[in-house]
Amino acid sequence: MSSKGNRTIAVVNGPESYETVHDPLKKPLKEINKLIEKSQLMLMEKIMLKFFLGGDYKILLIIMGLSGATSDYACLWCKIHKVERFDMSKYRELYNTTPIARTLSEIQDMCSLPQSQCRYSCTRKPVVNIELDQVILDELHPHALHN
Repeated sequence: MSSKGNRTIAVVNGPESYETVHDPLKKPLKEINKLIEKSQLMLMEKIMLKFFLGGDYKILLIIMGLSGATSDYACLWCKIHKVERFDMSKYRELYNTTPIARTLSEIQDMCSLPQSQCRYSCTRKPVVNIELDQVILDELHPHALHN
């Protein structure tokens, strides 16, 4: 995916946390969520919109309202427990299908459950209402591998 068409909407100085993303960006995020829902914009003509969310794993988890990368259910795209992550006997599609695959609506619902119930590491509502198949993990920093 190229950077063509990407737009910076804000630069925020602060710790990498849900509050740092959610609180100062509440108004622009509300507008973005409206555009995601409508998936079109009318200027002189109708312009179809498709949104993607990209970033490093930590910020993606924060934005999507999930616990950190060391939590029991740390995968952004599925609900596999950390002790089962390395089981190579399972076929790959298992992780992309119900009931293992995550969905945006499921994350939104699970974060509201009582803490006594299994919430699959969903702690807060996502700040961006974007489907998980449009969330893209940033590549590792290749320059760090060459040192």
